[in-house]
This record gives sequence, structure tokens and C-alpha cells, in this order.
Amino acid sequence: MDGPDFMSLNGASLKLLMELAYQTSGNNNGDLNVAWSVLSKRGFKSKDTIERAAKELLARGLIVKTRRGASGIDGKRQPTLYGLTWLPINAVNDDGGRYKFDVEPTRGGPIRTNFTESHDGQELTTPTKHNLTAA
Repeated sequence: MDGPDFMSLNGASLKLLMELAYQTSGNNNGDLNVAWSVLSKRGFKSKDTIERAAKELLARGLIVKTRRGASGIDGKRQPTLYGLTWLPINAVNDDGGRYKFDVEPTRGGPIRTNFTESHDGQELTTPTKHNLTAA
């Protein structure tokens, strides 16, 4: 929290980061979502604000995208999922036992370990099954 990427966050981005941290349970990093259906009940007032805040967190290297949202099976929408970069991405399966993410879980630690210097603005990734940087 002493680094410039965290200290210079605007209020909406800081609130979204705290919301994502609140969603973590110790074994679900990477399965965090910013869906309007969830966040509107938690005090967020605008889809646009959520989208801008998520983009800022991605650009500052504080979160990573783990699954691109899409129309799901049986017409159920699958939300874009995120993970916190200071924690390892966990292996999480859906209710059918299938691996949920477009990225592989991290092995041996978090994606980002240095927060004392500004992040370069490039979206962080983990080993992928699909390219998530063109979202």
C-alpha cells in the first residue's frame, strides 16, 4: 500500500479494489467479479464507473483478468473474472468440475511482487490458454 500505483488511485478505483479484496476467501483468487448485478447491491451507482475503475486497476497492475466474459451455456452470461496480483491465482472449478479461467493458476507465488515502483501500464497476464490482452 506504500507504492505509487495504490496511493494514486481515485476513489472509485480504490473502492473497487477493496470490493475485490472483500470477495477473496483464501482459495478463490481469480474468481472475483465486477458484475453490475453484484456491485449495484454493494453501493456502486454506475456501470461506467465500474468499467473505468477496473481499467485503471488493470493498467496499474493491481488486478489481472482471468476470464473474458461471454454469453454462457444455456443463455447464462459468464462474467469477466479478475484476480488480485499480490496473491497467487488459485485453481477454481465451476459446478460441473471444469476449470473456470482462461489462464493457468500461478505456481510459486503472486503475479506481481514489487509495488514500490510504478507499474508500466501494460496489462499483467499469467500463462494463458487464450489471449486476454485484447479485451
